[in-house]
Amino acid sequence: MKCKICDSRKIYPLFNGTQYQKTGVYSLKKTKKKIIQIRILFCKECYFIFKKKNLKSNFSYSKINRNTENQLPNYIDKIINSLNKLKLNKNSVILEVGSNDNTFLNKLCDNFNNLVGIEPSTFLSKQKKNRKIKIFNNYLNKNVVKKIINSFGKPKLIISRHTLEHVEKINHFMKNISLLLNNKDKLFLEVPDTDWLISKSFFHEIWDEHVNYFTKESICNLAIKHKFKILSVSRKRFRDTRNILIWLQKNDNEVNNKFFLKKNFFNYVKKSKNKWEVIKKLLLNKIKKSEKPIIGVGAGHNQLNFLNFTKSNKSINYLTDDDPFKNNKYVNLSRNIKIIKSEKLSNFKKGTLLLTCFPFPNFHRKLKKNFKNLKTINPYD
Repeated sequence: MKCKICDSRKIYPLFNGTQYQKTGVYSLKKTKKKIIQIRILFCKECYFIFKKKNLKSNFSYSKINRNTENQLPNYIDKIINSLNKLKLNKNSVILEVGSNDNTFLNKLCDNFNNLVGIEPSTFLSKQKKNRKIKIFNNYLNKNVVKKIINSFGKPKLIISRHTLEHVEKINHFMKNISLLLNNKDKLFLEVPDTDWLISKSFFHEIWDEHVNYFTKESICNLAIKHKFKILSVSRKRFRDTRNILIWLQKNDNEVNNKFFLKKNFFNYVKKSKNKWEVIKKLLLNKIKKSEKPIIGVGAGHNQLNFLNFTKSNKSINYLTDDDPFKNNKYVNLSRNIKIIKSEKLSNFKKGTLLLTCFPFPNFHRKLKKNFKNLKTINPYD
């Protein structure tokens, strides 16, 4: 095994965890558990962090039907406004790779006429499509590259938001991006900031769909490897996480091959892992002493992974989540756990809420206000 960015074979473990089903599976009936090992590794030479490939967790995005309409960050207008600085005209071709339900492209329709998206999900590629938008229902590959160039010419700008962390073959991805662009044209990438995960010991943000975990240094190193000039890099908070936003320019003459390295990386990771072990130990002690039943708040991937990775999954009796898609369904946390609406909590005279709905503190406040008979545990206190 070698690093995807620098090709070093000096690969070391960073995190191990276990899931009992694939992410996003909600069943009307109880299911058998499917053990999926999550192994996160890092490169000693360039400190790139990635997931060890697991054949049992291979994921196809062609059948995904969850959209990201409600996940646009509060800074999205700033991204759109920054397009004005690129000297684009109304007929400039703009391509989004991983366009999901076309929410972002739709926001560009007032100012641009030639908008193109690439989206592997059959369902999502057909959603809310303005007549100005042309969608290729496929993954980014050489055939799609040829079709886009033949149909529209080369894009002046490529945008890819929260896609690169899902791509197993990131070098193939970047090579295809490069084929689509003329020299000096632009690329915008947005990815989760793994520095935030490590600094906070938020290991619940690790999940089976993310195969790459970028820091500011490693996303820059990937760009350098593929001859992109770094125009700007910034970090933006979103809910309880943080994202990296990087603007790049294709530069066929780029000769800078010096990688960015993170200082004191080993101590940084060790400190984070030690903190995580303390969090786990304290949490399990709190749960042991708490009134039953134990009800986990939220049934998204980060809540389920937190329960699995801390081994508190074995103590959970119910999950509560007001997403209609999840209500009255089961998830497997080594055993089947039912998801109930929050209004059903009034049926419990006593019990304990485990406040794991990390991105939505208002939901926590609502539950604490409406169900004062239930005690609460904040796992990161």
